[in-house]
Amino acid sequence: MGAPAQLDLGDATSMPYENRRFDSVMSMLALHEMAQQTRLGALSEMKRVLKEDGHILLIDFHPGPYQPIQSWISKDIIFFSEVAAGWENKRNHRQFLAAKGLAPLASLCQLEVEKQSILAGGTLAVLLAGGRKT
Repeated sequence: MGAPAQLDLGDATSMPYENRRFDSVMSMLALHEMAQQTRLGALSEMKRVLKEDGHILLIDFHPGPYQPIQSWISKDIIFFSEVAAGWENKRNHRQFLAAKGLAPLASLCQLEVEKQSILAGGTLAVLLAGGRKT
């Protein structure tokens, strides 16, 4: 059995942690739900709490190109999920995809992309980044 985990609920743009506390930070299917300025603030906070040699793992929707058949199913599930979450969420999702998703966002926030994988027929991106762009 491992050590107990501490789970905290808070604002992603104002985390209650000291600078450079964590070896790794992860965001999974959350950034696309945020307005652009909130998204930038959240990534800025992730960088702030990340140790110098740490890594950020980002997982979120990808704008394509999409592969036939597999992506059709994924896109339908994504579409209905986003509509069910509300129109503001759907608007933020569309803006996130129009801005080309995670890679340009990481670059804008001066994250060094170390590896990127595209999954689910082109609908999902997994990006590993270092906290400091050189």
